[in-house]
Amino acid sequence: MKKNVIVVTIIDVIALCTVLLSYYIKKQIGYVFYNWLVIFFVIAFIIYSLMVVLANRKISIFMGQLFCCVFICLMVKLDLPDRFALLIEVPKMEKKIEKIKHNEIDNEAITIFDEYIISDWEPGFLDYQWVLVYDANDSLQNISDSKKIISEGKLYILYRAKKCFYLCILYR
Repeated sequence: MKKNVIVVTIIDVIALCTVLLSYYIKKQIGYVFYNWLVIFFVIAFIIYSLMVVLANRKISIFMGQLFCCVFICLMVKLDLPDRFALLIEVPKMEKKIEKIKHNEIDNEAITIFDEYIISDWEPGFLDYQWVLVYDANDSLQNISDSKKIISEGKLYILYRAKKCFYLCILYR
């Protein structure tokens, strides 16, 4: 019986880590393949959870699985995978910005529009794209309607990642 609880706990931790690191998984395997993988993973997780709960009839296993499912939904709803990735990616962006200031930039996915330095966050679809924006003056903080028009299109601010860094959607 303890063996089943340990196996279920390990699978739950793997599921939570997979969701938390989903930004990097999407970047490595592609967005479409990632969506198919997530659908398969969720179906397999639910079927496995039901089998374990029905086979063991232990309330602790049922509560663990229920807690894990609720926590995964909350992680996705609160956008924790992107917020976690921002903790890692913003320092990398700061180093790239230092290279730009010293004219040592190589051909990377960074563009400069108006007074903003924009880096691709997720690949876009048709006319919009998620971007990480560096605003040296931190003027995006003072925008009331979360929308800024730049030469490339409209920036919709999702949230502030760090001082002078914002995760935005760029509509072209």
